[in-house]
Amino acid sequence: METLEAKKLISDISTFSKKLGFNSFSISSLENDEALKRYKHWIKNNFHGEIVYLNDKINVKENLNILLSNVKRVLSFSLDYLTVPLNNLKDKIKDQKEPYISVYAHGNDYHQVIKDKLKKIIKNICLLGFDRNQFRPIVDSAPLMEVEFAQKSGHGWRGKNTLLLNSSNGSFFFLAEILTTLELPLTKKNSDHCGSCSACIDVCPTSAIIKPYVLDARKCISYLTIEHKTSIPIKFREKIGNRVYGCDDCQVFCPWNKFAKLSKETSFLRSRNVSSFNIIENFKLTEVEFSDRYEYSPIKRIGYERWLRNLAIVMGNLEFKKEILASLYEKVDKVSEMVKEHISWAIDRQLEKECKKK
Repeated sequence: METLEAKKLISDISTFSKKLGFNSFSISSLENDEALKRYKHWIKNNFHGEIVYLNDKINVKENLNILLSNVKRVLSFSLDYLTVPLNNLKDKIKDQKEPYISVYAHGNDYHQVIKDKLKKIIKNICLLGFDRNQFRPIVDSAPLMEVEFAQKSGHGWRGKNTLLLNSSNGSFFFLAEILTTLELPLTKKNSDHCGSCSACIDVCPTSAIIKPYVLDARKCISYLTIEHKTSIPIKFREKIGNRVYGCDDCQVFCPWNKFAKLSKETSFLRSRNVSSFNIIENFKLTEVEFSDRYEYSPIKRIGYERWLRNLAIVMGNLEFKKEILASLYEKVDKVSEMVKEHISWAIDRQLEKECKKK
């Protein structure tokens, strides 16, 4: 593209994306040989656990032309999703008295919300005379190394917890991309500002960050409660604590998140199902009721069985209550063997706590 035409297009994309709520956008080339080398080593060590597509789709990560023919650039966008003041989250994590749901799942599923915004950006670009076939929007819908592209183009730097950090916004933001065949000018990379800090490593309940910048997903509570499909190993159950869906500890206690902004995106605002969350009520839901209640939530993607499994673990970890124990007994013979095992574990935990109270 001619320099003036490219500058005008970049300015238009920046202006329009900000109107849609994105913080900013950056432009990267496709080269990522070193990152791919590290990624393959991570896969070889089985740190991806049961997320088989991460291994199966390496060919796509190596060749983005599979996603869009003649692709030249990756446009990266970020959108804040924090909906609760950071101190509130810290208190809830520390006292472990109430069920905890990862902040990103407090509102509507981000996939469709952000995809709609990217489509609007592409439509706006096409009104300037460009062809729709020159673009493809991506919101976790393809195996793209999005943190790598966002990092190399100036969106931030990869923290020791492997998430992208930004000196103005912390890490509570979603990333999304538009692939394009346009050869636009690149934006500049930022430097790393983690220094000697190890807060994210030190606070991880299961020691899933095995060393700076390396995460063993098989130990990660977010992975265990969302991606892991079968029985959760006993050695992790007590450490899961009050976390029903996901975990934010490595973000909440990261010093850079003192700069995190509360999201202005209304679709991400806390739904009634989260703000007035009652664990016993949720545990009593039928599969149809669960599906209806979480129709527009990311929570629905784990399915009813994993939801009950997660709830049972948290119920076992909460302080003793007769109502919790009664609910566990009521459900134990009405579920699959996998869920039954977790309920039985939770019953034993509640009985132990009852004995200690006497």
